[in-house]
Amino acid sequence: MYKMLISAIAIILISFQSVAAGSTGILCIGADIKSQEKDRIYKELNINANAECVTLDHKEEKNYLPGVSSQSINSKASVCSYVVNNNSEGLRVYTKNIAYVTPEMIASSMITAGIKDVDLKVISPYSISGSTAVISIIKAYEKLEGSDISKDVKIAAAEELVFMGDLGQKIGMQKSLQFTNEIKKAVVKDKTADINAIKKIISNNEKRFNISLDDMEKKSIISIMDRVRKSDLSENQIAAQQKNFSTYFNDFSETTVKTGFLRTIIHRLLYFLKEVSMYFTKK
Repeated sequence: MYKMLISAIAIILISFQSVAAGSTGILCIGADIKSQEKDRIYKELNINANAECVTLDHKEEKNYLPGVSSQSINSKASVCSYVVNNNSEGLRVYTKNIAYVTPEMIASSMITAGIKDVDLKVISPYSISGSTAVISIIKAYEKLEGSDISKDVKIAAAEELVFMGDLGQKIGMQKSLQFTNEIKKAVVKDKTADINAIKKIISNNEKRFNISLDDMEKKSIISIMDRVRKSDLSENQIAAQQKNFSTYFNDFSETTVKTGFLRTIIHRLLYFLKEVSMYFTKK
């Protein structure tokens, strides 16, 4: 029994290390990040400087935020996103130096974009709002998957994140996330929804959440949801990804990573012990 346990632990550790070591992804790096800052990014992400990389400039960021004022987005392309497939483990979002938008908000926008089952690390060399994170993530994801996401869907996801961030500064980020998600789910659920139906859904949720949107905020959320209703997003997709995504708040330091590794090892070990216990009980 003792030898079996030691062997099992060794196998678990070896298999876990091989999975961790074999994880490769795509890095999308902001064009305005300086050379010395890139070195810090590579170190924070624990990736080699030769890792596959795409670049995002400020002009391209603005191209996918046509309805957003310049005041709501960063003045430079200074966000980096590292995207890795995670074998159908849902959405896992890590952020660092992202000041306003939360990991949950990023994950919600990713669901709108149809992105699933990836680990997302969003980082900047200095504190930024993170309002253009979605565009950076999508560009890395498209490279990773070898396929494009439609421009309308990109715009909906990118503008959704900016909207939640702006509204969140007024009513709180968590409330902003919940408010936007309830509207999105209702719009997707109502297959016959038109602009008037979207306006009614928004109005009902304003009353429900005790929120009063100004004219610009209403215009933004109507535009976003009009694009959402035309997409292939389904109620089941939203529910499934919301159920599965997990968030890691504002730090992916060495301690956080090690804690994640340890937790996985413990879960695998406990499962093994349960199986062993059942085996001897049957005997």
